[in-house]
Amino acid sequence: MPKNFYKNSLIYLLLGLTALSAKDPKKPEDNNGSDLKSEIKLYILHHLEDSHDFNLMSYTDKISGKKVYIGMPLPVILWDNGIKIFSSTKLNHGKTVVQSGDNYYKLYHGKVYQTDAKGTINYDEKNHPINYKPLDFSITKNVVSILFTALIMLLLFKGLADSYKKNGMIAKGFGRFFEPLVLYIRDEIAIPNIGEKHYKRFMSYLLTLFFFIWFLNLLGLTPLGN
Repeated sequence: MPKNFYKNSLIYLLLGLTALSAKDPKKPEDNNGSDLKSEIKLYILHHLEDSHDFNLMSYTDKISGKKVYIGMPLPVILWDNGIKIFSSTKLNHGKTVVQSGDNYYKLYHGKVYQTDAKGTINYDEKNHPINYKPLDFSITKNVVSILFTALIMLLLFKGLADSYKKNGMIAKGFGRFFEPLVLYIRDEIAIPNIGEKHYKRFMSYLLTLFFFIWFLNLLGLTPLGN
């Protein structure tokens, strides 16, 4: 097999994924194209932000005119003179006030604030909210993405390790796809920068870091990353 086979395979793979993610789908144009582009950009950035629910998509109901969200609720966990736990569906994307115990809470710009029964948000002279903000330990969308990625990595690489053991250090199945990436990190990153004497001590860390970031980026290209 050529010496640079693994290196070239990785380069072509990453270039292909980059090209796919860079393709801009055709968008409808109106008389003010720049405003439409700005609106689309803001919409994308809004969906990339962390949130208290796992929203896959949304649409406006033609009959009621209300926005309908399709996704999965997540637990909201607050510490406010004791632990408060309730579903993110009660927050209703900041449209409703949630009562937990003797306190009321409202979601405002992605953060949970303590309010009155009407959900009043007070501001300072710079228009910043001054309501009390409890400690938020909620399992948010980003936390779910991280846990999901960690689980996928655990299953994939446990399978890769078992494949090596059962087949005399020869990868089978998914292992054939990941082996060039592992060898590339070893031969092009670890050994040249750490040295052959000590690189093995850091391979687990380098592989975890590389694949964790890569898988999260791939996840962000799917509806699960919205």
